[in-house]
Amino acid sequence: FADGQLLGGGQRILVVRNQAAFEARYGKGLPIAGEYDGSLSNDGEELALLDATGGDLRRFAYLDESPWPTGPNRNGYSLVLIRPETLPDHRIPYHWRTSAAPGGSPGGADVVRFAGVAGLDANGNGQDDLLDYALGRVLTDPGSGLYSSIESFPGVGGDAEHLVVSFPRNLAAEEARIVLETADQISGPWRQETQSWVSVREERLSGSVTRQTLRLDPSLNSLTTVYVRLSVSPAP
Repeated sequence: FADGQLLGGGQRILVVRNQAAFEARYGKGLPIAGEYDGSLSNDGEELALLDATGGDLRRFAYLDESPWPTGPNRNGYSLVLIRPETLPDHRIPYHWRTSAAPGGSPGGADVVRFAGVAGLDANGNGQDDLLDYALGRVLTDPGSGLYSSIESFPGVGGDAEHLVVSFPRNLAAEEARIVLETADQISGPWRQETQSWVSVREERLSGSVTRQTLRLDPSLNSLTTVYVRLSVSPAP
């Protein structure tokens, strides 16, 4: 970064591998600070942002396997920090997502703001505005619902059966929070244990909408009864 370079709150700046190649793809006029040496590994890398004294402003390591989003490691999609204005912990995988489009949105954001009203059905499609926004699909449409199954996965002691749940998700809908909750009985209490869900696959449906498939840990062998529901709420 050049001496005297200032970055205001909420502003973005780019560090690129090859400025000429970058501008040939994305155009000129984007806020480029300069070029870096070497390359970033798709498999994972440690990144650090240091202050003038060499102290850490941010230091974290990303990966390309669950619980990190697996979508960015194929077809040119980027790894995107969710709602950076809330100062999320960069080290937590659930604070990241796959970009809405291949190549990401360098120097900008690909977020779509929520224009509806939670609890209402403005377009009359029979589904709450917040669900329209968060899922990017009407759950009653063919192939767009929530699905569950039991699948076998290899483990330390051999193959084990796990509960698998899949649902559509609009990646650009950062103003909605989607969480799978579990309970031992239908009346609750319901638990939000994100660490219990392991990403199995992420399939692109269309545009920014993907189908997220997650596996519940531990295996069904160690469970008696479990209830699962999808909780969608406005992001805090």
